[in-house]
Amino acid sequence: MKRFWAAAVDFVLGFILSMVLFCLIISCWKSLRIWMGVDWRSNVSFSVMVMLFLILFLLVSFLYSVFFDYVFKGKTLGKKLVGFRACPDMEIKSSKWMIKHALVRTVASLFYVITASYYLVTNKMIYDEVIGNRR
Repeated sequence: MKRFWAAAVDFVLGFILSMVLFCLIISCWKSLRIWMGVDWRSNVSFSVMVMLFLILFLLVSFLYSVFFDYVFKGKTLGKKLVGFRACPDMEIKSSKWMIKHALVRTVASLFYVITASYYLVTNKMIYDEVIGNRR
């Protein structure tokens, strides 16, 4: 169950980082428009904002995974907070494995409800077999 909570913490942290980055980009964009004298009341469509956030969320999730796989050998902040250790001496197999792991985790985070439900039923993550984890 610790793995579930570690994944939940990682998802929430990724979401918060994405929101902070999104707000910073929107604030800078609005400030630049005002500074340039462009009418700040002109509406940008809601779908553009949703797409921007989705792209930022994907980028942050991917970079979060790559960073922790590389620097802390797979032990993310969520795993550190709940005290979960997947493998005692996890070694990153290769940069190819690291990129594959980050991509699969990013896709799984998009469908977090499905990923969490799958874990609660099977006691393993949806992407374990794809990336070659034996857990």
